[in-house]
Amino acid sequence: MPSDLLTPDTDPATLHAALRSALHEKAVAEQKAEALAEEVTVLLARISELTTKLARATNRPAQMALELELKVLQERLSNHATERFGSTSERRPRDKDGDAKASPRKQSAHGGKRTDQPELLREEQVCLLEPADCCCPSCGDGLRVMANQFETSEMVVSVQREFRVLTEKRQKYRCGTCGHIDTALGRPKLVPGGRYDLSFVAQVAIDKYLDHLPLERQVRRMQRRGLKVTSQALWDQLHALYLVLLPTLLMLKARVLAAPLVHADESPWRMMRRKGSDKWWLWAICTADTAFYAIGPSRGADAAKDLLEGYDGILVADGYNVYGALAQLRTRSGTQLDLDGGAEVLPDFSLVACWMHARRFFFKASKSTPTADELLDLVAELYRLDKATRAEASSPDQLHELRQQHLRPVIDQIDAWRQAQRALPRSQFDKGLNYLATHWAGLTRFLDDPQIPLDNGDAERAIRGPVVGRKNHQGSRSPRGATVTAAMYSLVETCRRVGVDPHAYLLEAARRGIETPGSVFLPHDFAADTRDGRD
Repeated sequence: MPSDLLTPDTDPATLHAALRSALHEKAVAEQKAEALAEEVTVLLARISELTTKLARATNRPAQMALELELKVLQERLSNHATERFGSTSERRPRDKDGDAKASPRKQSAHGGKRTDQPELLREEQVCLLEPADCCCPSCGDGLRVMANQFETSEMVVSVQREFRVLTEKRQKYRCGTCGHIDTALGRPKLVPGGRYDLSFVAQVAIDKYLDHLPLERQVRRMQRRGLKVTSQALWDQLHALYLVLLPTLLMLKARVLAAPLVHADESPWRMMRRKGSDKWWLWAICTADTAFYAIGPSRGADAAKDLLEGYDGILVADGYNVYGALAQLRTRSGTQLDLDGGAEVLPDFSLVACWMHARRFFFKASKSTPTADELLDLVAELYRLDKATRAEASSPDQLHELRQQHLRPVIDQIDAWRQAQRALPRSQFDKGLNYLATHWAGLTRFLDDPQIPLDNGDAERAIRGPVVGRKNHQGSRSPRGATVTAAMYSLVETCRRVGVDPHAYLLEAARRGIETPGSVFLPHDFAADTRDGRD
């Protein structure tokens, strides 16, 4: 009822009519709501009836279509929202019994933990009072120096990079007998007659391929320090560095393919052109101490075959069907006759699947299918036991024995669980079950070979650096640029795995490559030289 009618001067008849009108509107609204509720009930009953009929019918696709419409789309919306707005972490919350208690941290007076800096250069600075302040504020007498008494504190200071022009004077010598003239050698240069030192080029490479700083951004930073240079000049130096280190890069790939076990992964790469861009692919193969990358326009079997070059060991991959196709084509001799009668080298590897990828499907499915948590719990137990057995085993034979004792029962549980499950087609839960069924032999091969890991995490970690660089550099501008990029990432990542300073390595490798063209100097050789020098 309108509030302006509730006044002392309101006519009773008018008030009565307004009340009747309000009651009528309320009754109509209640009737509409009741009718809508009845209609919803009828529709729900009809849906239930149709679902029951479809379940009893032999027309299975029709039933699946209805169920997919109700659940799969909801799952997709949930996953899409998570991908856009949620966390990308695949960690699951632990229960109270599984919480890891953090060890107590020693804190400074300022509340933060002080980190030791053993690798930094150290300097001392003595702070003295001004002569005018050497007066006691209490009695006015003069203050005297207390011998060897200081209050000491540490601080980390920043020294900005600077660039200098080094004028190199190479002394000339002349023979007094025949007049022959000789000149002292100067610093080695990548480009004959160039003006950039090897230390400068090595730093440009590290800034771009380790710290992911595009060349244009480096140019602006150098200009702030007084150096005028163009990105083209920096690129020319990087390309010259690549040419000098090419023999080393070929040996680096050969070292990876000579290993008994190799990890492989691939990721999109952008090839920029004048109007738009093309989708290329970054390939990665790696071992525990070596990584090699290649960038090309294809993700097909031919590209994988060129990368693997007849590899005949154990290949750990993520389930991409190209690896499976090559594994099926392999022969014991590693060759296959082509149509022209020549011999085509084929890979001859045993394919191993990845538990981390298998788990990923069920992690996504757990948001809409609680049954997936059962598989996640089993996989978590599998990883826990594998970590424990690796810590306990003192030899490969003992690790194999412990895996049979502790991990095989968990694998049997997972096998029984997966065969008992039913899922809607095209759902994440269904994709996970299909991955388990398709790759079961590859997923369980680690039980028979102690050198095989549970997952392909090594390759995924190796590809993180180039992916970060891809986001900063926006890809490559030419096939030649893509080749140099893959080469530099190979050297930098291998340095990281070996544990050597990549700048120092590139400096020494370039120096040797200039002095002895065609020579090979791997990061592993630099690491060995460094150890020998310390010893």
